[in-house]
Amino acid sequence: SVLMSRDDKNGRIRVEGYQSFAVDASDDLLRVIEESEADVVVRILPGGTVVCRTVTVPRMEDDSLGEVLDLQAEAILPAGTESHRRAVCLLPWVDRRDDEYEAVALAWPGHEPDDDIDLLLGDQSLRYAPLVSCFIEILAAGDKTELSTSAFVGYLDRGTGTFDFLVRHHDKSVFRTLRFDSTNSDWIDHLERDLVETTVSAGMNPVELE
Repeated sequence: SVLMSRDDKNGRIRVEGYQSFAVDASDDLLRVIEESEADVVVRILPGGTVVCRTVTVPRMEDDSLGEVLDLQAEAILPAGTESHRRAVCLLPWVDRRDDEYEAVALAWPGHEPDDDIDLLLGDQSLRYAPLVSCFIEILAAGDKTELSTSAFVGYLDRGTGTFDFLVRHHDKSVFRTLRFDSTNSDWIDHLERDLVETTVSAGMNPVELE
């Protein structure tokens, strides 16, 4: 699938179009990308390929924050992950007046996608982004007042049998990739149960989230 967007004059992102392609339709995909004259092409990495951890740090000045976050990320992410495959930042809805800040640390320890799309793009400016970062951006673009209570965003892919989601509730956030077998008639029930278990383990109240 391809989502085309453009920055407007106010610094906001405007969706220009969306189109899905068959797995073997790489030529059509390349044609659409070329016709869009995009400055940058971003490939979204499936949730199952990226390690995602949340971490809290005490309130501190900006001069020290970056170094502390880097040390925290290095401690909780897989050892040996190259620096250009790691990222850590405060979540955008953090209130800097709080005693603690919530941050997200990400690592992509795997390899580039095993297909020929990258080769087809040639010299096109190509970037990779984890799916969870898209979720964060979606929630960050919403109403700050709404985010202070609860918010949910997810992506279900029956082709790969994965369900990626982000739940934000009060001062807690949780990210997870659930796997399921869509050939089973009760796969939706299994996902609902795993979703509830995930929120409970994160200290959230499923009743309030409903």
